[in-house]
Amino acid sequence: MLNHILVATDFSENAHNALRYAVQMAVDLKAKLTLVHVTEPEAFLAQTPGDLMDQIWKEVEAEVMKEMEHALQRIREELPDLDMPEVRKEMRSGLVADAILMAADDLQADLIVAGSHGYAGMKDLFFGNHTASLVSKSERPVLVVPGSYSYRGIEKIAYAIDFHSMDDLDLQTLVELKEEMGATLEIVHVDVEEGKAAPEEVENFTKLVKRLFGQENIHYEFLEGESPVAALIAYMERSDADMLAMKHRHRNFLGMILGRSVSKDLLRVASIPILVFES
Repeated sequence: MLNHILVATDFSENAHNALRYAVQMAVDLKAKLTLVHVTEPEAFLAQTPGDLMDQIWKEVEAEVMKEMEHALQRIREELPDLDMPEVRKEMRSGLVADAILMAADDLQADLIVAGSHGYAGMKDLFFGNHTASLVSKSERPVLVVPGSYSYRGIEKIAYAIDFHSMDDLDLQTLVELKEEMGATLEIVHVDVEEGKAAPEEVENFTKLVKRLFGQENIHYEFLEGESPVAALIAYMERSDADMLAMKHRHRNFLGMILGRSVSKDLLRVASIPILVFES
């Protein structure tokens, strides 16, 4: 279950929105929350004497902690009726994605939350490099929150798969999440092959879902077309789902998507948060 949520922040507006989402989600799940900022060492520090470097890092850390507290105070003011949870604050140094993943490992976080783009105010730096790296490297689920999306609870979760990518453990996590939130779960099959899905595949798929999880509050929908990206974008636009979950596996349709630059387009234009499970 998602008992510990780690939020990556760069203090941009998109990151603040992701933090606000994570805070509200943590309250609903009664989960612990950790806020992490990564400072990439400047090249000149390598030539800085040890004592002076220690002093510089202390000053940087103090400033980062001040920024974090300011961000949390903003949320208290924006959500005055929310019972604000205690938030652990961490500053790490190094390559952004790697340092976030190391923090998640050290703290045994169950979920990493990040804004969809906007690192240090530069539209594509965090998303294009660091978030994509988080998604591709993380052994933990990564939740990517669109900058304009406001938390409204989680009443419906969609899980996008193909017939060959269904993972019992990921589905179990989603079932636990939907039960904790009182949500429904919709299994969305995306056919990456041309033509319609074979009837026996549909039947076998349906039987497997019923056998594993029954039918209560679990639904399924079949999307077909030449482009899984277009099918998913269209689904997000017309669906009332609050979250779209995916499996990042190089051999299935999501691997095909995330292995190309079009993955950036999919997550950037997503109208709802996307939860990515690593293989």
